[in-house]
Formats: sequence, structure tokens, C-alpha cells
Amino acid sequence: MRPRFSSGLVLGLAIGMPVGALLVLFALPPRGGADPEQEQAIAALRSDVSVLLEKNAQAGDAVGSQLREALGQLAQEREQTQAKLAQFDELAAKVSANLARIETRIEALDRQARVAPQAAAPAPAPAQPLVPAPAPDRYPERTQPESDFPRERRYDDRWE
Repeated sequence: MRPRFSSGLVLGLAIGMPVGALLVLFALPPRGGADPEQEQAIAALRSDVSVLLEKNAQAGDAVGSQLREALGQLAQEREQTQAKLAQFDELAAKVSANLARIETRIEALDRQARVAPQAAAPAPAPAQPLVPAPAPDRYPERTQPESDFPRERRYDDRWE
């Protein structure tokens, strides 16, 4: 080793060791214990923390039970909704089947209506002049009143 290096090493160790020891003493808390007031404050904080943790756990349990109940109700509602949906699907299938049957009936009636007039159409009759039929006798045996409007006649009789 060279003299410069060794002298620097010895000098560094001589100065570095006491400085490091002073830093450790001031940076770390004492091992013997703290002040009695500090000990009481730390104990109070620990008890407060434990009380808060217990309350939080109880509140969490209450919220958890409420959420479980709500989830159960939602599951029941979902089952009821699925049952109603299944009933609706069955009803829709029945309605569509009925509509299909009605459509086939209508189509069959349309086909019959198209075929029936063509098959049952009589040959056209020869054109004859239309002569009005004689009017029926409203008053047989000449019991016809003098006027066609008997009420008007009576009206006139009263005011004369």
C-alpha cells in the first residue's frame, strides 16, 4: 500500500466513525423507553384504533347483511321476471299459431271466393226491357181517402 492511501484511510475512519455514531444516536429513538406521557398517548391511540377497527368491522357486517338481503330480493325478482317472461313466450307462441291458422283460413276462403264465382256464374240472360210492376192496391175495395195526406186535411178542417 502506498502511504497516501493508507493515511487517507486512517483519517477517514477516524473522522467517519464518530460522526456516524452521533447521527445514529440522534436519528433513532432511545431504547430505554419514552416519556410516561408519550407512553399514555401511544396507548390511547392504540385503543382508539382498535375501537375504530371494531366499529368498522361491525358496520361492514351490517352493510354486508343489508347487501345480502338486497341481493336475495333481486334474485327472487329475477326468478319471477323469468317466469313471467316464459309465460309471455308461451302465450306469444300460441297467438302466433292462432294467427297462422287464421291466415290459412282466410287464404282458403279467398281461393274459394275466386273459384266459386267463376264456376257458379250463370250464362248471361238475354236483354229484356225492364217494365215496372203494377203498384199494389193500398186501399182495397175503394176505401181510399179523398186526399193522400189525411192529416193535412184534418188540420185544414179545424182552422176553417
